[in-house]
Amino acid sequence: MKFKSTHVAFIAVAASVLLQACGGGGDGGEPANELDLSEFVGTWQAIEELSCEPDDTFWAPGKYWTVVAQDRLIFAQARLESRQTFYTDAQCQNKAGVITGVFDKPEFARHTISGRSNVIRASFKLTAFNVSADGGSGLQIDAIPDLNDPENQVKTLFDVENDQLFVGDDSALDANGYPLRIDAEPAYRRVP
Repeated sequence: MKFKSTHVAFIAVAASVLLQACGGGGDGGEPANELDLSEFVGTWQAIEELSCEPDDTFWAPGKYWTVVAQDRLIFAQARLESRQTFYTDAQCQNKAGVITGVFDKPEFARHTISGRSNVIRASFKLTAFNVSADGGSGLQIDAIPDLNDPENQVKTLFDVENDQLFVGDDSALDANGYPLRIDAEPAYRRVP
């Protein structure tokens, strides 16, 4: 599964619950069970212009449209879930359906970046997905993800400041595949 390069999500909607510690830090990072992850818990709405764009993911390239700014990311109990809504028209008025991705057992570790506080390093892998009409006309996808494909492994950084979630800038990666810095602009804002 290819993720949009500007954000680390395939985007999410799920019930907000307490994020539980789930996995080691590795590489000298502090294990998640010793981290304070409370500021990351919640529902996050993508910050982007509200525009209807052709979907370029592998599900059904060129067949559907999506509004990226409607995407959401949710930190949930011992996993991340993502949700992306697809439309049959270029105005994003006629809903086709929803694809939800499940990323079980994310691993978190503290990470240090100058000028930032409480940055976490996150690693997660797509482990399941669900395609549904969700009140729309229905989706017909051309391909499904290979859950064993390394492309489905995501490594990024997260930081929260003023109810905005910043993600890793994937233009430069360290030897372990994590971004070297955080994007200067926030990717998501907290949804009350």
